[in-house]
Amino acid sequence: MSAEPGHPHRKPGGRQSDLAPDKHDAAICPRRAAAYDARMAIFVEFYGVARRWAGVPNLRLELSGQQTTLRDVLQRLSDSAAASDGDEVCRGGALHPTLSANLDGNRFISDPATPIHDGQCLLILSADAGG
Repeated sequence: MSAEPGHPHRKPGGRQSDLAPDKHDAAICPRRAAAYDARMAIFVEFYGVARRWAGVPNLRLELSGQQTTLRDVLQRLSDSAAASDGDEVCRGGALHPTLSANLDGNRFISDPATPIHDGQCLLILSADAGG
């Protein structure tokens, strides 16, 4: 069955329950939008000296919204219990100068404005020269 003109998911004569949720539903049904809590989770793994300083091998951070930045994650780590024992990992939303951040094991990041999305993994490791 094809979608109703002007609405990508509504079938002709379809009931509300036949719809797939989409961004238009919030405008149609404000109560549904109010009940939806946009939260995301990212995973942080510590390696080497960062693991020793943090006191944990990894943790899961839950944040509001669907996207955040490296700055926000590091600030949250600064505030977290994992960072309290080893304040050296990050302070004031910045990594210790001897540490590096890697996103999903694919690329090293240092720009505080780097976007981080739901489900991504941030690796915190020593920035030793010579690997």
